[in-house]
Amino acid sequence: MHLQAVGMVGAVIMPHNLYLHSGLVQSRNVDKHDCSAVREANRYFLAEAALALALSFVINLAILSTFAEYFFNPICAVDKHACMPVSAFDDESRQYASCGDGFACGEIGLDTAGPALQSNLGDFGTTMWALGLLAAGQASTMTATLAG
Repeated sequence: MHLQAVGMVGAVIMPHNLYLHSGLVQSRNVDKHDCSAVREANRYFLAEAALALALSFVINLAILSTFAEYFFNPICAVDKHACMPVSAFDDESRQYASCGDGFACGEIGLDTAGPALQSNLGDFGTTMWALGLLAAGQASTMTATLAG
């Protein structure tokens, strides 16, 4: 249980997320000699970072709870695999054991998560997965832009 909690905190408070917000703070023009202006700027920076981290936490919590609900199976958990529909696999050699009728144990990754979510949640699952990947890509692009 503690390992999952540490993983959740680590997934939310990512170094690039903190770096992105420090870059935003450094790019603002604030009169550093005016204490009230610095205090007000700090208040807004804190709110901005807290909102971004809270939103990131909710998204990660939704992903982890959805994956735990739909893909956990004791047979597969022994080998640290997920129980997914056979249709999520593009190659039968990636299936390790059967975990039900039409389901097999295997590694869940970027290439198998979308089809697996679609079989459990329909088009909504695929759309949410795509939006999550798009948001992650945009965050990485913004971080690289600020760093460069």
